[in-house]
Amino acid sequence: MANFRSYNQFIYEVFLQRKKKNPSYSLRAFSRDLEIPVSRVSEIINGKVGISESRALQIADRLHFSSEEKSLFLDALQCQYGRSSIIKKKAKERIQTRTIEENTIDEDHFSLIADWYHLALLELVGIKSDRHKEEVLAAKLGVTVGVVTEALSRLTRLGFLRYEDGKYIATRTEGTTTNNIPSEAIRRFHRQILTKAEESLEKHNVQDRDHTAIVFSFNKKDLPEIKERIRQFRRQLSREYQDAQAANAVYCMSIQLFELTENL
Repeated sequence: MANFRSYNQFIYEVFLQRKKKNPSYSLRAFSRDLEIPVSRVSEIINGKVGISESRALQIADRLHFSSEEKSLFLDALQCQYGRSSIIKKKAKERIQTRTIEENTIDEDHFSLIADWYHLALLELVGIKSDRHKEEVLAAKLGVTVGVVTEALSRLTRLGFLRYEDGKYIATRTEGTTTNNIPSEAIRRFHRQILTKAEESLEKHNVQDRDHTAIVFSFNKKDLPEIKERIRQFRRQLSREYQDAQAANAVYCMSIQLFELTENL
């Protein structure tokens, strides 16, 4: 539960996860597990009534939230129903701090999703929200259905995706790895991307890709500044052109620009 959501979204997502595992799981069964009348659970999920902090703690315990999830859940509640503007402001600040920290993908998490198709899937589910059948996603990325099944499960478990109304939704739309820190997982990812870039040279028409290079000299003391400018350029380019409504392909810029999807 990485990104900011309202307190009732937290509760509703758990219900959806349980229903996904067991299609016969009902709101009545959920209310039984929460020990709250079903009518009140419905009102809570729909945002028609608030809950007290003590009730929130009970719900968090019954839903087996981790300590971090419980803390974020309570802050989300305080943002809406805090007793004063100061309490609401402090809760919002804590959530914003977590969001900034969570945009950096720690090495332990990245090591689990370092294979290139994980990041491609995060983009692909956003631009093809009506095509979330695993065999379709596998065909678009040129990998096996088994690979996609495991990757979707892993991304959901780690909080990068959530499953709602028969669709996967990316909960983390922006992120970066640590900078200037040696990492085998990051090296593995870049080796795979370089291989994909090499394949693209033969596979894609020149109009559909961009492989460029520049050779120039500079003072090595300027290297940190140059690297930071490259990072800023990547982020700015991504933000300016990333449009989930209009997108119809997933590309990788390394800085070779080439398509990762097939036949979209």
